[in-house]
Parts: sequence; C-alpha cells; structure tokens
Amino acid sequence: MVAAILPDAGAWCSHFFRYGRMGRKCPNLSVALRLDPQTCPDMRPRAHGVAPTAAPAADLHTRESAQALLRTFFNIAEAWKLTPRESMALLGLRSRSTFHVWKDGRAGALSRDTVERISYVLGIYKALRILLPSDESADAWIRKPNAAPLFGGRSALERLLSGNVSDLYEVRRYVDAQRG
Repeated sequence: MVAAILPDAGAWCSHFFRYGRMGRKCPNLSVALRLDPQTCPDMRPRAHGVAPTAAPAADLHTRESAQALLRTFFNIAEAWKLTPRESMALLGLRSRSTFHVWKDGRAGALSRDTVERISYVLGIYKALRILLPSDESADAWIRKPNAAPLFGGRSALERLLSGNVSDLYEVRRYVDAQRG
C-alpha cells in the first residue's frame, strides 16, 4: 500500500514510484511533488464532474514496484555510502546472491517485511533532507555519533543495523519528531 511508503502518500503522484526519488524525473510529477490535475493521469476528473481524487493505491507486490522500490533504496544506500553488508542488514537479507540479484534490477515481488524496511529508510532519508541544510550534512548525519537517548552516543546507522524492523521504526519516528 502506498501509505506504507509515505505518510502523505495520497498527495504523491504514483509516477514517483515508477521513476524513483533520485532517478529520472517523471514528466507528470509537478515541482512540489504534488499531484497536478492538468498533467497527471491519476488526477483526471472522473465521470459526472466528480472532483479528482488521490492516486489509487499502488500494488507494491508486483515486479515493477519491487524494482522501483529497490532502485530508490540503492540510490539512498549510495548517498549514505553503505557497504553491501550494511545494505543487506537494512533490507533484512542474509543471502548475498539475492542482494546482488536485487541490485542488478532483477527482483521479483518483495515481501511485506522488505517493503516495510524500505519504507522506513525512505522516510528517514526524506526527513533528513527536510531537516538539514544540505544534502551532504543529511547524508553524513546517519554515521555521526548522536547524544539523544535513543542512540546513546552511537550513530543512527549503528541502531539501524541491529537487523530489527523496530529499530528502523524508532529512528524514523525520531527524525519525524525532530521535523515537528
């Protein structure tokens, strides 16, 4: 479900998932990443003059969706300078061969657990880009020691690498709380 990826998913163009956050820009995606009824087919008025509605929920368990999610994840992993081992831990993977298949863009449908993990990573990435003044500082924050009680002097990445989905959730909740 799209809401699992972004909390305000109803306002995001479904093309976002097809093109990826850091990949090609979707021609139907407005500057503010909001749905544009004039250009986005997801927002065209329905019969009898009914006002346009948000994009229908994307089926995130298709091969196309899996590839878009993984492409976005690997772009974030590159920005954060994650090692393959760190990327595997965030995805909840144990198999290096599966990791390389996914990285090469040959993924099939993803499990709910993997979609949830990518959702949290995407949310953390987005919140850091909003909170911090530059992309470089946002990307570096993930590795810096943090005195907040949640981290206990360790970096956010150390907390994320525990392998538990709950740790991804807690870090996402922390950065969202900082946003206000």
